[in-house]
Amino acid sequence: MRTNESLEALRRRTVSVTSSERGLFEFTNGAVRVQSSRDGDQGVRAVDLLLASLAMCVAGTVRAYAEHHGVDGLTSVTVDVTGEEVGSPTRLATATLSLHLDGELNDDDRARLLRAGAHCKIHTTLSRGVDVQFL
Repeated sequence: MRTNESLEALRRRTVSVTSSERGLFEFTNGAVRVQSSRDGDQGVRAVDLLLASLAMCVAGTVRAYAEHHGVDGLTSVTVDVTGEEVGSPTRLATATLSLHLDGELNDDDRARLLRAGAHCKIHTTLSRGVDVQFL
């Protein structure tokens, strides 16, 4: 049984980013370290990580939905995300997802899985906005 402290730790996520050289970054969540660069020539760019987070969340939500709702025919989920950057201020204006579901799925199961993907935590956060605070 989980305690209130362990449940709180599951709800709060922290990553740490260090830039020790110009344009090079390393981030960790305590379990994994990833190297990145501002221009993408040494590792991935921050925007790639954001898009990957969205894709991973959608895929995980689809997989979890299938497992919890008895959709046994799903063998794999692939999510491709394309982000369109615009300037002034520089930001992502759109993120277009392409969801590929493999396996023995009927039309109803396929439709339910596609709808489930739109309810992942990252999609909801990006769609509704997040209050970013600098301390």
